[in-house]
Amino acid sequence: MSAYMSAVLVCAAVTALCAIMAPDNDSISRYIKYISGLVSLAVLLTPLVGVIRSPDSLPQFSFGTETVGEYDADMDEAIISEAERTVSKSIRSTLANYFNINEDDITVDAVLSRDDPADVRLLTVTVTLRHRASWTDAGAVESYIKQNYGKETEVIFIYE
Repeated sequence: MSAYMSAVLVCAAVTALCAIMAPDNDSISRYIKYISGLVSLAVLLTPLVGVIRSPDSLPQFSFGTETVGEYDADMDEAIISEAERTVSKSIRSTLANYFNINEDDITVDAVLSRDDPADVRLLTVTVTLRHRASWTDAGAVESYIKQNYGKETEVIFIYE
């Protein structure tokens, strides 16, 4: 892939150099720009021609030692765990703002489905209320969560 990028850059440099060195005569200048444009187009379309000739030879992009496209269950687990942390923080912040609760007095733990990575759903939300937050109406919090995050979500309250 870096060879392709260097070919594009060299072609662009040569094209610019030819355009600068072209005489001021209009017909010759247009001819040089036309030929330079065709060469640039050919260089840019080289990967497309390779794909058309043999679709099986699509390039494999790799980052580090892993190849993109390989299935990795551990990666799915890491993504879902990070999503759970993010959703928990989001729900905590939303509930604190909506119900006027101090963020130190509320903890939220979200559990997402892990059955199908293509269909991740919010299964359970555990809300821990402390101090003054324990006076918050649990029914209102539960209906708010179900309305905004899914009716099938199970909401569990813990009072400390």
